[in-house]
Amino acid sequence: MLSFLYGACAAALSAFRGADNPVDEQLVIDLEMMVTRTSAEIERLEASGTPTADYGEETVTGWVYCSPLEFVL
Repeated sequence: MLSFLYGACAAALSAFRGADNPVDEQLVIDLEMMVTRTSAEIERLEASGTPTADYGEETVTGWVYCSPLEFVL
């Protein structure tokens, strides 16, 4: 769920900046904070060895791992 939250917030920020949309300044600040906090939490969980989920893309031979932080990037 954290990777989805991170992806949604990062994608919204990217879209707002890319389209040069006028949005509420506080919304942008809040989204930036959520990206930072979510990224830190994902890294903390990964460092502690806590399983977060399986991430990857399906291939003919199975699943290929990719980091949740690569989900959007």
